[in-house]
Amino acid sequence: MGVLRVAACMLLAFTVQASAQFSSTAKHRYDTDCRDLRLKTAAGVPHESKHKYTLAGSCRYMHHKTVNGDAKTPTEQGRAFLTLGAVWNAKDNTFKEQGELEGGATGTVSSVFKCSSDPYLSKVSCTLIAHSNSTPWKPLSNRPLKGSPIGQGYVNAAEAAQLSKKSAAASPPPPPPPPAPKKKPPVLKSPSAAKKAPVLRAAPKVAPVLKGGMQRDVDLFGGDYKGFALAQPDPALCRNACNREAACRSWTYTKPGIKGQQAACFLKNTVPQPRPDRCCVSGVK
Repeated sequence: MGVLRVAACMLLAFTVQASAQFSSTAKHRYDTDCRDLRLKTAAGVPHESKHKYTLAGSCRYMHHKTVNGDAKTPTEQGRAFLTLGAVWNAKDNTFKEQGELEGGATGTVSSVFKCSSDPYLSKVSCTLIAHSNSTPWKPLSNRPLKGSPIGQGYVNAAEAAQLSKKSAAASPPPPPPPPAPKKKPPVLKSPSAAKKAPVLRAAPKVAPVLKGGMQRDVDLFGGDYKGFALAQPDPALCRNACNREAACRSWTYTKPGIKGQQAACFLKNTVPQPRPDRCCVSGVK
């Protein structure tokens, strides 16, 4: 009789444990972690009616999982470089923010808000007026849809004021207005005088990037399938990385301070149209 009772208890415990396992629920949530964003430029802070900002840094695409109320350690699903440009206009209380994502994911995200004050300098909540997100990272829209710009919380007011002061000191004063032209008597022309055709001038062109070489001050914008920081600021490291991968057709090296504190390399599966930019060195495989 005792043996049967022990066996019944063991069977009951096994049934409860199995039921708990099969009834477990898992919840998944995705968001972006852009805590590496840093203020690069600022203008007009704090006294002018327009405040202008540029922020840049890496963002991570994070996966959060909760099983039966137990939150697991978030895991990183991807990483890309985000450059944000923002303008606060105190005259109409509008705040415009636009970001460009490069590297592990590409695209743009932009928002227009109505705010009672500059949201980069305070924790004010805003009203979203317009929003678009062409990146594959849809959680980048989470903060704007809740009334918070992406860069809110990453700007220090004292640092922004200092950068604005340096920017104002570096800007040359506006030139004086030109003197009023003197009126000249009209020149009578013969009806038979031939009209001169306007001289058309060709727009400056960027020389094509030669295969196997590298061209300085040239950016091959777009076509990225991989982006990463470099241990050393050497364009040859980016070129060598492209040569090692069959999918790589061209590459662009960005100097330190452009896409974060370190130099960065972007490998491309196309050969985009070159454009002049002192930020970069590019090459074609």
